[in-house]
Amino acid sequence: RIEVTIRLKMIDGTYRWSRVIALLMYDLKGRPERTTVIIIDVEQELSDYSGQLHFLNMIPTAIGIHEIRNGISRRVFVNNELFRLLGYDARDSVELRNVRFMDTVYSEDRKAVADMVEAVKSGVDFASTVCRIKIKSGEHKKIRLNTSVAKRNKELIRVYMTYTDLE
Repeated sequence: RIEVTIRLKMIDGTYRWSRVIALLMYDLKGRPERTTVIIIDVEQELSDYSGQLHFLNMIPTAIGIHEIRNGISRRVFVNNELFRLLGYDARDSVELRNVRFMDTVYSEDRKAVADMVEAVKSGVDFASTVCRIKIKSGEHKKIRLNTSVAKRNKELIRVYMTYTDLE
C-alpha cells in the first residue's frame, strides 16, 4: 500500500488536493498481479486542517502534532511556542521536523515515553508523562507531555501533544 497527498490538475485547469492510495495485488505465488488506485478529494479536509494549524500558532502553549501510521510515529506540526521552548525559531523548522522525537528524549526517560505511545496505540485517548528532552543547545529540559488523540482510524492516529516546561 502506498498513500500520498498531492495536488491534481482538473479538466478545467484548477488544482484540488487529493489523496492517492495505490494497492498492489499479488497472485498465489506472491508475484505482483495488478494495481488498484483510489483517489479521494481531501480539499476541504486540508483547508480545515490548515485553519487549525494557524490557530495553534496563536496559542501560548507549546503544542506538537504527531501522527502514528503503520505503527510509526512522526511529528507533523510544531507551533511557534514549542519552537521557543526547544530553543529553535521558525527558520529551523526543517531541521526540527527531520529529528525523530524519541531521539530527543533523554535515554533514561525513553521507556516512559514509549509506554505512553503504546498506550495511545492500544486505544487510550489521553496520556501523560514527565521526561527530559534535548533542546537546540544540547542541554536537556524537564517537561510534562500530555497527549490527546484528535483522530483515530485504521490507518492513522493523530495526537495533539502539549509540552509543559517544569523548570
